[in-house]
Amino acid sequence: MGIFPHKCPPLATEPFLMRRGRVGCLLIHGFTSSPAEMIFLADYLAERDITVSGIQLAGHGTTADEMALTGWRDWAESAERGLTELRAICNEVFVAGLSMGGALTLYLASRHDLPAAICMAAASEIHDWKLLLLPLFKRFIRYFPKIGDDFVDKEQSKYIVDYDYIPLNCLVSLIEFSAVVRECLPKVTCPLLAVQGRKDKLVRPETAQRIYDSVSSVDKQILWLDNSGHCAPVDAQRDIVFEKTYDWIRSHSRLMS
Repeated sequence: MGIFPHKCPPLATEPFLMRRGRVGCLLIHGFTSSPAEMIFLADYLAERDITVSGIQLAGHGTTADEMALTGWRDWAESAERGLTELRAICNEVFVAGLSMGGALTLYLASRHDLPAAICMAAASEIHDWKLLLLPLFKRFIRYFPKIGDDFVDKEQSKYIVDYDYIPLNCLVSLIEFSAVVRECLPKVTCPLLAVQGRKDKLVRPETAQRIYDSVSSVDKQILWLDNSGHCAPVDAQRDIVFEKTYDWIRSHSRLMS
C-alpha cells in the first residue's frame, strides 16, 4: 500500500456561511476531514433561521502534504478566528463541533463566554494501541493510511470528504491537543450538550462521561446514540442530533422564543 499523499488530487473543499438570523452557530469539523461532514446539520439550523458558519481548519480540505505543515495551534487559531468572524455578524454565537472539532469546541468554551456549546464525539482522549508504535513509525514514514470507518448507515459515508492519509506529525499534535483540552475542562462553565454514539470506534463512549464529569457546567447533558458511530451528524441517527442541537440552542438563547 502506497504512502504518497502528494500523488492524490486535492480535496478542494471550502468553508461555508449561511446568513440567516441574529443567532449564529459555529460548526467545526474533525481531524483530516472537511466542512462537508457538518453540512446537513448546517442546513437544518439554517432552515430555522440560525446563521451558520462551517469553517475549514488550517491544513484541511486540500492535501495531506499541506496538513503536515500544521499542528494543533494552527487548528485552534482557525477556530478562534471563526468565532470572532461569526460574532461580528451575529448578536449571539453558539459552537458545535465533531471529533477534533468537538475538542476545539471545549477549548473555545474554556476561553470564551459562550451561551452554550455542543461537542460531538469530542476527541479529548485518544486510545489506540497502535499509537504506542508512533516513535517507530516516525523513523520510517511520514504518513499512515486510513483504514475503514464505523458508519452504521454505510450509505452516508459517501458524504464525508477527508484525507486517505494521516500525517503522523499531525497525529502526534492531536494527542498533545487532547491533553490540553483535558486540562481545560474544569474551565468550561457554559451549558454543554455532549453527543456520543455508543458504536463509536474512534472515540470511546466513556470519554463523553468523563467530559461530563470534568466540566464545571451546571447545565449539562449527554445525548447517547445507541445506533450511531463516530460521525453522529451524518450517521443513522442524524435526525436526532439535528433536533437536539437545535433545541439546545433555542433553549439557551436570549434571542429565540
